[in-house]
Amino acid sequence: MDDQFFLRRADIFDINTLSQLYQKVYRETYVEDFSIPYSENELNAYFRSSASPQSFAKKIIDPKRAIWVIEDKRNGDLIAFASAGPCNEILHPDVCLNKDGEINQLYIQRNQQNHGFDQQLMNVVLPWLDEYYSGRPIWLSV
Repeated sequence: MDDQFFLRRADIFDINTLSQLYQKVYRETYVEDFSIPYSENELNAYFRSSASPQSFAKKIIDPKRAIWVIEDKRNGDLIAFASAGPCNEILHPDVCLNKDGEINQLYIQRNQQNHGFDQQLMNVVLPWLDEYYSGRPIWLSV
């Protein structure tokens, strides 16, 4: 990873920035790239429920979950993040809810893609899942 960037676990002080980053990248991905015609009301309702600072705070303080961020050292901006924890949203017959591990978010700002940040995040997420959900399957829902 370039010396300009720093990979670390997210902490409670990141919740506002994580919320903003998630909303930005979600719009880039789903609205702009995939052309999904979400209305502003639909987006705002989703962001209030799933991308609010409070939702990130719950994940950060939950000992069964972890979030990692990549921070730009020059300005302190977060440019990417990944979230992992118990598998509790995938509806598949082989899933053992809340026992299997899951990578449920991996988002990178569009202008920072293709620099290997996805691999850097996976290099910390997978060992963490292996430790906390040892011997259990790891599911990917990003």
